[in-house]
This record gives sequence, structure tokens and C-alpha cells, in this order.
Amino acid sequence: GGVGFVVQIDESLFQGKRKYNRGRLRLGDRQPKEESGSSSSVTDTEITNRNYGVRVQGPWVFGMCCRRDNIVERRLFIVQKRDRATLLPIIKREIEPGTTIFSDEWKAYSCLNDHGYIHNTINHKK
Repeated sequence: GGVGFVVQIDESLFQGKRKYNRGRLRLGDRQPKEESGSSSSVTDTEITNRNYGVRVQGPWVFGMCCRRDNIVERRLFIVQKRDRATLLPIIKREIEPGTTIFSDEWKAYSCLNDHGYIHNTINHKK
């Protein structure tokens, strides 16, 4: 970054849904029943379908990109949260003051002008 450069920043939650039942527990994968005579209220069908269609929770990824001389430089960071306390130190470490930053209207970015950046927002709803 720096004066005259434009950096785009955004964050995204990487998650998905198991496809074609991959990763689904099958009856053969379950733990053997104890022979102590205790009966379980869980049926074989419930065990088979336990993980069917379960969403896979992934990490938050914070990214930034800058185009210089027809080369796009990208940096990605895995973060636990997407709050100001997490994202602002990354922005301050990676982007020089005076840089023009484009982002969405996420509230964690609202203070960027106070830290020496030229901050422009994009409204995704329009």
C-alpha cells in the first residue's frame, strides 16, 4: 500500500455442507455396545443419520489485495473473530497509512479514517 495505492479488504466464513454423504458415520463406524446389559434409546437409524447433511464449520478468513503494475498481490489471514480488535492490527501491520482502502460497511472497518487511511465503502445491498 501507500499513497496512491488501492487495497480491497474483506472477510468470509469458510464453511460448507458434506457432499454425497462423505464423512458420514456408518453403522460399522460406531462404537460397539457395552455388554453390561444397559440398553440405549438410540436406534440404528438414528446412528446412521446422525451426521447426514451436517454443515462443516470452517474458519474466518480475512483477505486483502492490491494491484501494482498489472500484478495482484493477495494476502489471506485465518482469524478467530472478525471484530475490530482482531482485524485492525492486521490492517495496520500490512497496509501503510495514506492507502485508499475499499471495504464493505462492516462496523470493524468504520475507524480506518482515524488511523490515516482513505476509507471507501461498498454497499452490497444496492
